[in-house]
Amino acid sequence: MEKKSGSKVIIIVLLVLLVLGAAGGGVYYFYQKQAPFRKLGELGYNEQQITVIKNKDLTAKVIETGDSELFRYALDQTINNADRYEYFLISDKDLPKMSIKDLYSVTSKMIELGYTAEDAAILTSKLDLDTITTLLRGEQPRDLELFADAIDHGFSITDSLLLASGNRELAEKIFNGDIAYERISPLMEKQYTSDEILTLLNNLSEDDYTFVMGMKYIPELPELSGKENFDMDMLPRYLMSLRSNRASMDDVVNWVNSDNDYIPADEIDYSAMYHDEEILADYTSYTYCVNKQYALPSNYEPSDLEYLPSGYYVLYHPMRHVAANAFVNMSDGSVVAGYERILAQSNYRSYDHQKSLYDEYVEQDGVALADTYSARPGHSEHQTGLVTDIGTASMDMLYFESYSGYDWVCENAHLYGFIQRYPEGKEYITGYEYESWHFRYVGVETATVIYERGWTLDEYALLFN
Repeated sequence: MEKKSGSKVIIIVLLVLLVLGAAGGGVYYFYQKQAPFRKLGELGYNEQQITVIKNKDLTAKVIETGDSELFRYALDQTINNADRYEYFLISDKDLPKMSIKDLYSVTSKMIELGYTAEDAAILTSKLDLDTITTLLRGEQPRDLELFADAIDHGFSITDSLLLASGNRELAEKIFNGDIAYERISPLMEKQYTSDEILTLLNNLSEDDYTFVMGMKYIPELPELSGKENFDMDMLPRYLMSLRSNRASMDDVVNWVNSDNDYIPADEIDYSAMYHDEEILADYTSYTYCVNKQYALPSNYEPSDLEYLPSGYYVLYHPMRHVAANAFVNMSDGSVVAGYERILAQSNYRSYDHQKSLYDEYVEQDGVALADTYSARPGHSEHQTGLVTDIGTASMDMLYFESYSGYDWVCENAHLYGFIQRYPEGKEYITGYEYESWHFRYVGVETATVIYERGWTLDEYALLFN
């Protein structure tokens, strides 16, 4: 009986020990499980805040971050993006130099605009409040770190945004002073990529690169510029050839350089050059191009037409003010140069006037022939008020090429802002037969470019208008 009792005691003891062991393990497990939340309490978070942290599965991140006044502030606010508290997890030792309220405000704005938490951290750590606030009112930088670096190097927000749209290689060249920012910013504004800009810098001469800075965006230019025998003066013709057929750039450069794009005047289908016609929308510029693709509306009449002084015209036709003054000066210049005074024979024509002339020519010669020398209504340069057909007191405009001072006019017209609009040998580009007498005002700067490059207004417009 005693042995049996002893056995029972041992069994009971063992059972008790097992129960106590299990209970102890549970206590230990419970203790371990609650440890992170006790740590949150030790960091100063209250029960409600700990519940939010637990529900958002942020316990480990919060403990890793340590003290974070900004995070505590965010927990106490009502925000639209309550599931993005991690944006505010910045340790007190890493807080930017701005008030918690301001930091919370700009971070909330970044959440609203779709910035990532990493982007928000870059902005708040590298930029001051005013810069961040201004930035958040505009576009988002493509490369935030590059943007912040540009700000650090003293660039404005606008310039930094441009730099951040490119690549770091180009930006570093600018930061290091290898390339002046002013050399690349005009091209970046025109949407050239950093790679394209670097290509142009490597391929073009200093003068040609400077020239390109004033042009519009030409997507074919970077690749064209690297072709052997590329010639900037030929660029408009390269573009015309590329856009009218599917030849390779190498073939086009060689083709145009050999003048194989040229079409003799008597082989051109002048009527076929009227296609895909568009009405011009802006007439404020003196350089807009009216030709067989671009027309003026029928009701357009310049608001600043005026008549030339007596002694400067054959027919009493008005011109736009600036063109009239320029012609008077050029006419005086012809006299100073020792030639008979040039006179304006035909200047502004209304849409209706041009229509009556064109219809008369069609009736007389037929459409095909009329299209070689007369513009259809709306397509006449005379409607711009910027054109003059030049003659003299003793010589009709049709014979202007025989005028003793003809060469002087052709070589000096650009100094007064005029170009010969339909030069010989360019009929396949202008769409009209050679007219020695027809001069168009475009301003001195543009006229000089056209004269020096040997272009027509049509070619210039491909690059600038």
